[in-house]
Amino acid sequence: QPSTRHCALSTMADEAGETEPLVAETPAEETPAEETPAETPEEPVAAPVAAEEAAPAEEAAPAKDEKEAPKTELKSFVGEGDSCHFPDWIFSIAWISSIIIVIYLAWDYGFPSLENLESLMANYVDEEEIDELETATKVLYIPLYCIGIVSAGSIVWIIIMLLCGKLLMWSFLIAIIGGSGYAAVALYLGGSPTGSYLAMPFAIICVFMCMYAYMISARIAFASVTLNIATHVILEYFSLLFMALIMIAVTAVYLIVWFVGLIGLYIYLTYECDDDECSGATNTLIIYFIMLLFFFWTAEVLKNIVVVTTVGVVALWWTGQGTMLAVPMSFCRATTWNLGAICFGSLLIAIVTTCVAIIGFLETQAKKSGNKIAEYALMCLGCLMKCLEECIKYMTAYAFCFVGIYGHSFMKAGYEVLVCIATDLPLLITNDGLVGTVVMMGQLIMAAGSAYTANYLFEYKDWADGLEAATSEDDAQSNLVLMGASIGWGVSGILFGLITAGNKAALILWKEKPEYLKESHPAFYEELDYIWTVSMGRVKAEAAAASDGEKADEPAAAEEGKEEA
Repeated sequence: QPSTRHCALSTMADEAGETEPLVAETPAEETPAEETPAETPEEPVAAPVAAEEAAPAEEAAPAKDEKEAPKTELKSFVGEGDSCHFPDWIFSIAWISSIIIVIYLAWDYGFPSLENLESLMANYVDEEEIDELETATKVLYIPLYCIGIVSAGSIVWIIIMLLCGKLLMWSFLIAIIGGSGYAAVALYLGGSPTGSYLAMPFAIICVFMCMYAYMISARIAFASVTLNIATHVILEYFSLLFMALIMIAVTAVYLIVWFVGLIGLYIYLTYECDDDECSGATNTLIIYFIMLLFFFWTAEVLKNIVVVTTVGVVALWWTGQGTMLAVPMSFCRATTWNLGAICFGSLLIAIVTTCVAIIGFLETQAKKSGNKIAEYALMCLGCLMKCLEECIKYMTAYAFCFVGIYGHSFMKAGYEVLVCIATDLPLLITNDGLVGTVVMMGQLIMAAGSAYTANYLFEYKDWADGLEAATSEDDAQSNLVLMGASIGWGVSGILFGLITAGNKAALILWKEKPEYLKESHPAFYEELDYIWTVSMGRVKAEAAAASDGEKADEPAAAEEGKEEA
């Protein structure tokens, strides 16, 4: 009887998927009354255990299968557009040609002219002043110290943005609200006859900023998370900062070569060229316009290579592919496959920037000549061109994000930017404005710190004695302080540009590829998803991305149906 019962229970256990010995050895349906007295002490304990474990085991089996179900692997999308190989390659060839032209001018005209520079300057300055200018070269130590101080300070500010990004955004708004409110109350209670009238604008600003802060409170939380992601990636891949500093050094070297070439070209056109075309004002303006365009173009290309590299690293981190080779891989993509698109977008910015510079020069000449009509006309034209420049810079910044993420050509990336602007412009502007405010605060601090460094070195070092002797003490000090502030603003702007690019990339990736963040970094995903769905009241990011994908697939499916019909 025990052997028969054991076989029957084994068969039942096999059918139920049960493999535990306790269930197989003990019956679940038999009662203690049917057993012999010798078996009675064991069965009242074993039978309930089997009865309690058998049913849950059958119910838990599907859950176990669900847990052990393999996760669907997400296809990598980073650089998927690189399969067409070197989009916009013609612009990369044109940019390389411009560098070759500048090097040729510096080699053939610039360096030979520098050898005769002393004899040319002898016609205008005496030998003692030339010696003073040579002594003034020690002043170059000051900008080097300023660059070092700004670089270290920028890293500290990036860490502060990582830890206190949301607090900095709120502190800026609270400062405006508190300042405008205090000014309104102080003017109203000041007793001045015009105090009540002057208090009204400040009161309106205070009320408006309170309403604005209430309306964007959820977006401040969202922007703080995207800023946190950007700073986290930059600090994790610290070599991005070194790459940006190297690009600054490369830009400085190119500036020196370009300046030498420009001096050689100027000396040739002014003193050595006997052709009538050299003396024509129009031809001379065109030549200088092209030279200025070459400089702005190369400066923009070098800066945007850093931007595209940063975006590529953020995309790799987003998909969980961020290894120690993420920065070299992204840099190689930016300087090969994506170089044409970078040169295309940088050329658009360089053309407008050059036009703004030329218009400013012509406005200055018109002002000196006393032609008010030309001065005001050029002023209006310069204002319009400046607005156009800012619009192009804003759109190309997002276009370079699409280039760095997907490897698109610049035209394809520009189309994607227009789609983003048409569908969600308020989110883009608000997010960029909040993060840009924190970045601007850092730039102002770095500019002030660099100006103070330059002033301190001027007072306590003898490096600027030659410059002081060549000009005057007040002029030398003011020029060095201004130079220090410019260095602080420019260098920190390039380093903080990594944060800005990373923030834009995080926003685009969240709108289009949120499921990758869920798999790679679930903590960031849960925080963003909660803010996006609960605080901001948006459609769930994954559902929105899926619906966009279905809409994109509908035309293709319709065409396939027509072809089959």
